[in-house]
Amino acid sequence: MVYELTLTSVQLKTGIFNPPAKLINNKELTCAAGMAYRKAGLPMPAVEVGENIDVFRKRCLEECGEIDENLHYVLAGYTAPPDEVVTEDALITLKLGYEA
Repeated sequence: MVYELTLTSVQLKTGIFNPPAKLINNKELTCAAGMAYRKAGLPMPAVEVGENIDVFRKRCLEECGEIDENLHYVLAGYTAPPDEVVTEDALITLKLGYEA
């Protein structure tokens, strides 16, 4: 249930706000990244627990290329603490975002 709330939050932030509302944590970031990979027609990315979230975010922006303007905005605008990493919860929201 909690994961679905994250998905709904990202869908609302990228769908109804202009400019889109900022992402607030790594779970929202990975959810948005999953959406970006899907919309770019790419396979779901291979990501491991412990990977630096900012490295993943930058890779997502590079690999997805021209994606939905709102998704690009929220992904590019996310500011991660230097030591923030991908968690198991973030992997679940990545998959939810990709499948949405």
